[in-house]
Amino acid sequence: MPRQVRIEYPEAIYHGMARGNRREAIVLDDEDRDRFRKLLGDLVQQTGWEVFAWVLMTNHHHLVFKTPEPNLVEGMKWLQNTWTKRLDKLKRSGSTKRRRRSGYTGVQARDHGEAAALRLIAVGLRLASLKNEDLESLRKNDWRKRVIGRAVRRNTTVPAAWISEQLRMGNVVRCAALTAKDPDDSWGPKWKQARAMLTKMEKVY
Repeated sequence: MPRQVRIEYPEAIYHGMARGNRREAIVLDDEDRDRFRKLLGDLVQQTGWEVFAWVLMTNHHHLVFKTPEPNLVEGMKWLQNTWTKRLDKLKRSGSTKRRRRSGYTGVQARDHGEAAALRLIAVGLRLASLKNEDLESLRKNDWRKRVIGRAVRRNTTVPAAWISEQLRMGNVVRCAALTAKDPDDSWGPKWKQARAMLTKMEKVY
């Protein structure tokens, strides 16, 4: 499967991580750590993000934050480019211990409410040429239900019980099992169609 799309929307909550090139150090001393702390303050002013928590390790960092505006990619680019430029400037001014830093290696988006899940369901039903009332007549393990449920699980944190109720998938444990992994040949003869639909759902969403 292609890598998960970076979803942007207002009030989204993210966990972001960035690592140094070739896993090299991104901070080397307490002065670097203090500079990074100040950089986060600049980031908040620049982007309007709300930073809930952060961890700075020797060769990578983690951020947990909310974006009041849909500016995840723009903000992460600013953070990484500014950090690199500031440390490169120190290198040119005489320091010999700085190394170039990399961009972010992965960002996961999680919606902690139901709005994103409902949007995904709407997209899935449209792509499958289904209406909400059609879910009652489909089998509980219908491959289209499984795809929609899988997309919801990949992109939100709503519980399996909520997914089962919305998609009419019956037993919660069985729903969780049916939506636990991406489509493959274990899904049966429709698995390639299921995979294509999942990819398209996340692109459209």
